[in-house]
Amino acid sequence: MAQDPHASDPFSDPEESADPSAPGAEPEERAPLVSVRLSIMGRTYPLRVEPKDAPLFQEMGEHVNSLLRRFRSEHPTQSETTLHVLACLEIAGDLWKARAELEDARTELEGARAELEHMRLQLEETAQSVARQTPDGAPEFREQVEQDVLDRVNLRL
Repeated sequence: MAQDPHASDPFSDPEESADPSAPGAEPEERAPLVSVRLSIMGRTYPLRVEPKDAPLFQEMGEHVNSLLRRFRSEHPTQSETTLHVLACLEIAGDLWKARAELEDARTELEGARAELEHMRLQLEETAQSVARQTPDGAPEFREQVEQDVLDRVNLRL
């Protein structure tokens, strides 16, 4: 999850936030924060988050709680700290896998874009070649062929 530089820290005290009247500070128009209470391994963690982020924080809290409960049942003799480290490592592993998949998808997309651009240039050259071979008495045909080729290629880009 990318860090939004304008997002508030859900663990910070709203009273300790930066003074908007400080020199160089720009006033921000933000929705008021909402309270979210996460229950993880029997403990409640109250957070203050942007309203749009509340469902995401609930879902993340449920995911962490589920991981910790699973690790507790799989490793009943391990300390709570060890269980937390295992959960962190599993979440970090999922993040690394997702980043690798995203990078692979980006690479594939760039390759497809380059291939489409190459095809567009080939089609444009073909359209120009056809247009040159068209008798001067049929300029409408030439324009139509050029436009059809460009329309087809632009739809794919």
